[in-house]
Amino acid sequence: MSKPKRASGRPSNPVTNAPHSRQTHVVRIVGTNKNGDVLQDIWADVERMDIAKNTTQSTDGYWQGLQRKFRWSDDPDADGYNEEGTPSRSTVIVKVCSPDETDVNDPEVWIPIRVIKSLKASGGSTGDQNYQERLLNDELNDTRKVTVRRIVHYDANIDDEAQAAFDDDPERKAFVVPGGKYEKDTSTKDDGQFVEHEIIEFLKHRSNERKEGVDVYRGVQTKLLNQYLIDESDEPDGEVVGKDGINPPYRLDPYQNIVNINFGDAAEFYDKAKGRV
Repeated sequence: MSKPKRASGRPSNPVTNAPHSRQTHVVRIVGTNKNGDVLQDIWADVERMDIAKNTTQSTDGYWQGLQRKFRWSDDPDADGYNEEGTPSRSTVIVKVCSPDETDVNDPEVWIPIRVIKSLKASGGSTGDQNYQERLLNDELNDTRKVTVRRIVHYDANIDDEAQAAFDDDPERKAFVVPGGKYEKDTSTKDDGQFVEHEIIEFLKHRSNERKEGVDVYRGVQTKLLNQYLIDESDEPDGEVVGKDGINPPYRLDPYQNIVNINFGDAAEFYDKAKGRV
C-alpha cells in the first residue's frame, strides 16, 4: 500500500461534521505488534463523543431532554490521562489491522482501539442517581441497525503536529484534537489503505420509569445522527471478514467511530506467500 504525497496548503474538506447536538474529539491511536513495540507510523483516527444531547418520550407522551458527558482519559497532554481508559468503564481491545494481514483474527501488526463494554454514570435532577449501562458488542447482537462502510486514508491537518509529538516521545501512543479542528484533505485519498467498519444508525434498548408506584419497562429505539459518517466514507466490498463475521468489519461501541486510517508499510511486514519479510 503506497502512501500519497502530502498536498501543500490547508486541507480542503472537514472530516468531522457532527450534528450540533454532539461535541467530539479525535484521537490518533498508533499501532503495535506481538512484541509490544510502539509503531507510530501506523494509526487510526477515532472520533469520540464528549457531549451528546438527545430527547426521549415518556409513556405519558411527555418529551424530556438529556445531556450526557463522556470522560475518555485518552489525551496524554491533559490531566487525568490513563492509558487503560476511564476507571468507571469495562473495556476490551479491538485489534484493527490491514486487510492484507495473513490472519485478521491473529494479526502481526494492529492498532489497539479500546471499546466500551459497560460504563457507570451519575445523573438525575440532583445528580446523585447512579446508572450502569451495558453495551452489547458481540457478533450475535440484534439490538442495533448498522451500515458497513469502508474508511480509507487521507492526509489530515494534524499530521505535522501529531508527528512532532511522536518524535518528541517515541513511546507516545496517542494524540488528541477537538473534533471541530480536525480536517482531512480529500485530494490525498488513498483507497489502497482501508478498513471496513460498522456505523450505527439505530440502537434498541430497554428503560424503566416509576409510574404510580410501579416500575414500567418499555422498549426504546435511539437514532444516532451518523449520516455524516456514512456520507464521508466509501462502499465496502466485504471480501475480508473476521471470525464470527466481525473484526473486520470492525464493531465498536456507539460512542466512537473510525474516521481515518494509515498503515504505511504495514502490509509489507508480512508477505502472504513468503511469510515474514
